[in-house]
Amino acid sequence: MGGVISNAQTTETSPSETSFSIEFPINDHCVISSFGNNRATIDSLTTLVNAVNSDTLMSLDSVHVWGTASPDGRVNSNLSLADRRMNSLADYLSDSVGVPSGLIVRRGSFVSWDEFRAIAAEGEIPMSQRVYQIASTGSDNSQSDVSRRMARLKALDKGRVWRILARDIFPRLRRGAVVSITTRKVATSPAAPDSVTVSEPVSKPEPEPEPEPEPSETTNTLPAEPLTIPASCTRGWHISTNLPALGMAIVNLSGHYDFACRWSAALSLYYSGWNYGTSTRKFRTFIFRPEVRYWLHDGHSGLFVDGHLSMAAYNFAMPSWHYRIQDVDGDHPALGGGIGIGYRLPLGPTGRWAVEAQLGAGLYHLSYDRFENRPNGPLVDTRSRTWAGIDNFAISVVYNFNSVKK
Repeated sequence: MGGVISNAQTTETSPSETSFSIEFPINDHCVISSFGNNRATIDSLTTLVNAVNSDTLMSLDSVHVWGTASPDGRVNSNLSLADRRMNSLADYLSDSVGVPSGLIVRRGSFVSWDEFRAIAAEGEIPMSQRVYQIASTGSDNSQSDVSRRMARLKALDKGRVWRILARDIFPRLRRGAVVSITTRKVATSPAAPDSVTVSEPVSKPEPEPEPEPEPSETTNTLPAEPLTIPASCTRGWHISTNLPALGMAIVNLSGHYDFACRWSAALSLYYSGWNYGTSTRKFRTFIFRPEVRYWLHDGHSGLFVDGHLSMAAYNFAMPSWHYRIQDVDGDHPALGGGIGIGYRLPLGPTGRWAVEAQLGAGLYHLSYDRFENRPNGPLVDTRSRTWAGIDNFAISVVYNFNSVKK
């Protein structure tokens, strides 16, 4: 009995690579299809993936995803943002585009200092050579070096160069993520025109060794591992005012200074020197309150705990009270301190404004006089006591003088 051997065989061609860039709004990591050119990019990406999936002669080798952020801002905040963008895009490709999750490789995140220097080297901005020199000093991963770069860039030409960078250059570097898709086409060579008939037995040909797979080349020179994230030590000044206290006609202002990576100091002043319509209703006070805060996350936002001291002069009365109370002779304020907890939530993309909630409790020594609660009421007695309880409740509006997001 005879057999037929055909010389038709299947071969794989060299891989083909296509890259896509996804844009993100400032300080955001969610994939928004309507933002920038994302709609057209996502449509092209989806068309490619669907074409490969429906073609038996094509295979999808891998999908590599990076996350990026523009250089302006704090180092670790930018790296964290770039990492969230990478993960968000990887999830989007799997859930919405149809890329098998097993083919997605998360390559890491980085801040696009190299691209910024390349733009400066090409002379696209005023004082390009000086900008390039500043951007090349120190380490891209050192917060202190990056802070010095930002300060020197802001000072160029009295801030004119920085305004151009913020308006025209940094938004281009916030594309946020890069997708690199590698596909391989499988081609079938035609059979030989003449078949060869052989008589049995036909010796089984030795199998040819399979060629080693060709490495998938990428056109990007992006880091394969996430960069080391240093602490955020940017210093900044803030002011705030307590809205409930303002509602009680108590004028107040707080100043804040971020003096270390997760530490800040604050000083609050409160003053009210008037009656509420009648001498039997008053909440006169002067409060001097320094505090130190420790933030649980970098960036001086989110959750924090505080330790505080307080000096409070007071003269309180309500119509339903039998007595008006006042610190002895008006010069023995309550002295004490305590601990507290709070949360600051930035508002908007620039980081200029924030809202903050804070609650504190403390222990105080009081020496006070009691007067009959009526006009020119006489002194009843003098008392001293130790008091413990809630000593601070604040819902504040905060303004940041040192925002560098925009």
